[in-house]
Amino acid sequence: MNLSRLVATTVAMAATLMLMPTNGARAADPAAAAAGELPISEAEKKIFLDEHFDGIGAAHVLRYHYRQSGSLDQPFDGPVVLTIKPKRSGRRAVDVSYLDGAHKVLLPAVDDAKANPVILYFLEQDVRDMHRRLGGSENYFRRRIRLAFAEGAQLRPASVELGGKMVEATEVVIRPFVGDPMKGKLGPYENKTYAFAMSDRVPGQVLRLRSSVTGDAPGPAASTGEAPLLEDVLMFENAAR
Repeated sequence: MNLSRLVATTVAMAATLMLMPTNGARAADPAAAAAGELPISEAEKKIFLDEHFDGIGAAHVLRYHYRQSGSLDQPFDGPVVLTIKPKRSGRRAVDVSYLDGAHKVLLPAVDDAKANPVILYFLEQDVRDMHRRLGGSENYFRRRIRLAFAEGAQLRPASVELGGKMVEATEVVIRPFVGDPMKGKLGPYENKTYAFAMSDRVPGQVLRLRSSVTGDAPGPAASTGEAPLLEDVLMFENAAR
């Protein structure tokens, strides 16, 4: 599978390309895998390559709510709105309004969307926030996140409350910085956990995106029950035509 096909949904988002599966390192078919390329992981497919807008015919507006909280900083929240318009090609043109004021994330509109671009906005905002807090290269953070989707992701069933009802989902969990060579500079960020709850029961399939930093020792079993030092949550709210 060539690069243009893999990143068709985000061709205008130059800053986020390192979060996508890349040509030469990933392959979607057994023949390519036999030739020495690693197959695209189930996590990569679910997050970056699945047709998240299946079932959305007429123009839609998807609304999400974003909130950052924790003891490391003052909490803030804001709206995230996707405006989706069908194209003759069968794909979607998507305009994303992501937060506002000083927290606003500006990236070009997606003219030919396949996967839901709100995921890339969430990750891009996260990468920029880590760069602001820790310094270092944004591309380094993007690379670690991308490799975690490719090599270390966990998929598990989840139930997420939405409007007073529980919605069944598949949650993709990654910990990109556990064992990171730069862990001495990351502090508690070494155990940062990302959890992406995806469900075909909501339009756009993104039910909840979450990242959290705690004071625990790194690793899947680390948990003291204490409140996160920093937590970012993007939650689906509603859809309208």
